[in-house]
Amino acid sequence: PRNAFVVADAVAHYIHELEEGRHQARVQVDAAEHKFIEERKARRLTMILGAVILSVLVTGVALWRHEVAKKQISEAEIRTDFNAAVNTARERSLEQSWAAMNEALERARQVIKDTNAPEKLKVELSLLAARLDRRRVRILAAEKARSKALSFAQSLDRIRQLPIDDPGAARDEYARAFREFGVDMSQQGPQSASLILDKENDLLRNKIVAAIDDWAARERLAGPSSSLTQTNQPAVSWRPLIGTAQLLDPDPWRRRLRSLALSKNREKLKSMVDEPGIETRDAQSIFLLATSLQRMREYGAARRALWLGFLAHPDDFWINHQLATLVSGGMHNRSSNPGTVSSDDLSTALRHGWIALSIAPDSSIAREHLTILLLRTASIDQAVSVLFEPKHASRASFDHVLSALYLQLSPNTELKFFKQAAKSFPKRVEIWAPLAFASLALGDFPACEQQARQGLVYSPRHEGLRGVLARSLAEQNRVEEALQILKDVESPSPLTGLRQHIARWQTLMNSSRPLDVATPGGAMDRARLLTWNGEAMAACRAWNEATLAGTGRRTGLQPDGFRTPHRSIERDAVAALIGLSQTHTRNDRQQEIADKLTLWEQALNIANRAQQRSQPNLSGHVPLNVRREASLWLVDPRLTLARAPKLPEFSTPEQNARWQEFWRFMNKLSR
Repeated sequence: PRNAFVVADAVAHYIHELEEGRHQARVQVDAAEHKFIEERKARRLTMILGAVILSVLVTGVALWRHEVAKKQISEAEIRTDFNAAVNTARERSLEQSWAAMNEALERARQVIKDTNAPEKLKVELSLLAARLDRRRVRILAAEKARSKALSFAQSLDRIRQLPIDDPGAARDEYARAFREFGVDMSQQGPQSASLILDKENDLLRNKIVAAIDDWAARERLAGPSSSLTQTNQPAVSWRPLIGTAQLLDPDPWRRRLRSLALSKNREKLKSMVDEPGIETRDAQSIFLLATSLQRMREYGAARRALWLGFLAHPDDFWINHQLATLVSGGMHNRSSNPGTVSSDDLSTALRHGWIALSIAPDSSIAREHLTILLLRTASIDQAVSVLFEPKHASRASFDHVLSALYLQLSPNTELKFFKQAAKSFPKRVEIWAPLAFASLALGDFPACEQQARQGLVYSPRHEGLRGVLARSLAEQNRVEEALQILKDVESPSPLTGLRQHIARWQTLMNSSRPLDVATPGGAMDRARLLTWNGEAMAACRAWNEATLAGTGRRTGLQPDGFRTPHRSIERDAVAALIGLSQTHTRNDRQQEIADKLTLWEQALNIANRAQQRSQPNLSGHVPLNVRREASLWLVDPRLTLARAPKLPEFSTPEQNARWQEFWRFMNKLSR
């Protein structure tokens, strides 16, 4: 340096810089220390905040995870309960337990309602409920249709079992059954009816076709006499029925058969029996062929068809029943004479009758027909056991057998049957009533009274028994006792008319008016009262008048529940006159004999009227009711004197000869 001042300035400047640097360093150190302290505070605060935040985060995450786990557990429980309910609903639906299914669905709805269930469960449940309900509706509709079809088929089977000789009842039943099924045969034509019925399965459709064929046959039997059924519904003509069967029947062979039957092509119909493969036809077809031939009175061909049907279908009810009916002369064939059937045919009929009953033990017509066959072969005990078998016995069957008995069996066989039935089943009142009535119709009034009283022991209020007892008492001139039996009868009652009738007899008998004067009751009542009063000649005139006025009618009133007609007027008149000839006396012996001859002659005249009324028709046929009445003439206990080989001493040879001729005629007529 040039001088010391420069050096001093430099040293001073240097020292100043050093002091300045040291001061700056100190400031920087202080600043750094302050910054470090601040940073350390900040780091500490950050760490504390971080720890707090981390702690909060950890706690939050833990809480979140707990809530999520809790929510998952809740949803699982909801799903479990929901699935259990809907699975139960599905199972109950498969079991078709609809009430249990609805209960399970309601449980599932409650699970959703009571919890915070996901929306998808609600949608799932709604879809499932709708699907199960559609299934329920579909199954119930199918079940209803099946039940309706089954009920319809059962009704058709039951109606086919109704007696063929009572077409009125069957036509009403058929019309009602078809209406309930949705087809009004009286209003709808064959086309529309067949369109409705054609939707059914083959089994039911074949049953319907068979029933329509049967219905048509019954309508043909009923004839055009009635345009209304018993229920005042329009009757159905048999031709539209056949038309419906033709349109509905899936079998072309049966359709051809009906066409031949409608055109009355007898020869071609008979030739169908001998067609190759006839034995392979179903039982319904063979039965239709046989009944069509039977309707044309081709009994031989019908029997052959049924026999072929039996060989092919030995367990078919209708084949066996129809074969038994045809071979035996026909329980329902009123033109048949049971006496003309051979013993071999009766044995054959019995065999098939037993088979038919074994196939259908509940069949009333099979049981009725077998009963009749057994009675015709004098198998009384078996007939009683068949008709009154406890499990299958019915009042309807018994009532119909009464009608068949009345028309086909001798009075003695009928009485034996009733007596054996009453002996075997004494507590069955439905036996005592027809037994007593059979004795009443026969004219055996004491027996009638005894049987009616026995029946009343088991059923004191039975109207039929009370009516027949009152009638039997009145017929024995015990009017007071008869009225006592009927004293508590209240209207309306079938016995009211009988009580009024007998009361009128009592009034006439107790009045001062002469009995031999015309009365509102008519000649028959007057004749009866005169007979009871012993006024023989007046009674003779009254009976003659009654038989002239009422030829062919039946006397008296019928007790409730019986279709069997009462005694003929002619038989009552002859019995009364024969009885008077035995009791009539006079002081003048010659006049007494003359009166008895008059009574005897009048009895013969009335008997001859009965004979003339009972003549066979031009074809030689004797109706079964006429044959029945002839049989009763031969066994009526009141006519014993006239049937005796040795007639009363007052009877003339000419009268004796006429009586013998009369009994020969009645004997021949009854066979």
